Amino acid sequence: MTVLSTRDRGPYSRSQGWFCTFAPVEFEVGDAGFGELAHRAQEALRHAKRLAQAPVHLVVDTLLRSGTCTPADIGSPQLLSYLDLRWFPGAGRPADERGVHFTGTGRTSNASMWINRDADSLYLLAQVPDTDQAHDAVETYHHRLRETFRSAAT
Repeated sequence: MTVLSTRDRGPYSRSQGWFCTFAPVEFEVGDAGFGELAHRAQEALRHAKRLAQAPVHLVVDTLLRSGTCTPADIGSPQLLSYLDLRWFPGAGRPADERGVHFTGTGRTSNASMWINRDADSLYLLAQVPDTDQAHDAVETYHHRLRETFRSAAT
């Protein structure tokens, strides 16, 4: 499942907090290159946004009844957040530069990630279970993610 923002237009364009809906995003990966994967992901996101018009309770009920996920999966979902702070009204002005957003870091059994972009950089924050296995897996994943971003930018 993914959290799809509803704060990009209308009366909620400057709101803060959790305004979200849940809808599955799925696409084939296979041996496709980065450009093709980006295209597939974008199409899957468009599809998910159409699905997100359904009430969240209906989506969760459908996912549970179909066996797509279990109640345990829903209890504490993994989180992947991407914020492009350059889109915020007033971005780049001194007040914006003093802004703080909280990732909710602390003890967890999840491996959630926050990817943020501002005028100067793209950066990642991660919340990882405190186990050797989790640390090794996330270190490997983050290394590969950096390589992928560098390759795509090149």
